[in-house]
Amino acid sequence: TTVLLPLFVEELMDEDNRPFSHTFEQCSKSGIRLKYSDGILEEVERHFNRCLAYVHSDEWEGDVPYIVSQFISLGGTRERFFSWVEKFFGLSDRLNDISDYLKRVHNLELERAPSCEHISAEIASEVREKWRQEHSARAGSKNRDDWTALKMADHDSENLLHVMSERVKQTGRSPFGYTCWWLTLDGRAVRI
Repeated sequence: TTVLLPLFVEELMDEDNRPFSHTFEQCSKSGIRLKYSDGILEEVERHFNRCLAYVHSDEWEGDVPYIVSQFISLGGTRERFFSWVEKFFGLSDRLNDISDYLKRVHNLELERAPSCEHISAEIASEVREKWRQEHSARAGSKNRDDWTALKMADHDSENLLHVMSERVKQTGRSPFGYTCWWLTLDGRAVRI
């Protein structure tokens, strides 16, 4: 989610000032397949939902959602936000619309239910618990509910376990020889 949300914001910027879009474009041109999970798609859609709630709200508690804060800082107004997001989704099927946009514009593929079959149940349980602790601590500091924190922890666990599982299948390769990586700006991923 941390690397996908900026892609939407970059739609507001000059073509020369789109570092995430250019990086993904170069990866695609070099043959790297970029994928994201159902959970990440859900987080992006929920983020947009929070943005829309913010622009329609007279009173808001908590941080201004990232995309709408960037939209306003780049000269947009709350009133124009809804018409701007129509580039990414319509009224009836946001998840598919967002997925279609990411595929069409950035060549990103949705990968349903990534596997973690090569990871022991003990390690998987420990990874899930560490992510739950991280998200619960963060939720408390950001006035978010426990359910959202648990969902985000599940999504992060799913992604990390998938990468770990793919790497177990490639045992013996050098670290730069792995074919599966997790692209995130979340520093907690390294700690876990």
